[in-house]
Amino acid sequence: MVDDRAQPALTSSTDMLKFMEDALRELEEAQGGQDPQARAQLDKLRQQTAALSRVEGQAQQLNPSSHAAVDELAIAGQIDNLDGQLRSLEASIAKADPATQQLFSQSTALWLQQQQQQQQQQQQQRQQRQQEEHNN
Repeated sequence: MVDDRAQPALTSSTDMLKFMEDALRELEEAQGGQDPQARAQLDKLRQQTAALSRVEGQAQQLNPSSHAAVDELAIAGQIDNLDGQLRSLEASIAKADPATQQLFSQSTALWLQQQQQQQQQQQQQRQQRQQEEHNN
């Protein structure tokens, strides 16, 4: 189970998945055996995350300044696909046992908190650079 120890900085989906794998391993050690349902859910989350990363990579390759027209139907299709994948993941988590749901919930909350902290730090760094530029 996730405890009060110092948590790693979770700045990407890879970090989040690693954290969840480690937490699941700890949970299984405490229970004295593997949790096949939690492992299946984590594998599904890993697959969904990989699919999302692929779509993000494709989107980053698009350079609107070099394309006269963006294929809006392709983008809408990708959004619909991601929406379906998210709904599938939500349904799978809803069917999971309470310990697995708690693990996902805690991991997600921690990951979101880390993301917010990182954004705040980036904003502070931008403000510092702007202040330094203004002073020069």
